[in-house]
Amino acid sequence: PILCQVVPKNLRATAYGFMNMVGVFAGAVITQWLGRFKDEGHFGLGFALLGAAVLLALLLQILFLKPKTLEK
Repeated sequence: PILCQVVPKNLRATAYGFMNMVGVFAGAVITQWLGRFKDEGHFGLGFALLGAAVLLALLLQILFLKPKTLEK
């Protein structure tokens, strides 16, 4: 996984735990958020905004993550 290329070996377990926590919290928030958009009749807009957020995250990863070579 790319996490192993950008996080030091001694912090990988913490990074995986943090990544898992963020994923769970984001899933809970997105469920509520999309439910609200659906109730208001703007379901497509909600998915478009989520797509924009994913593209922004991808752009930030491309610009700022600099993978390292394999550790020896």
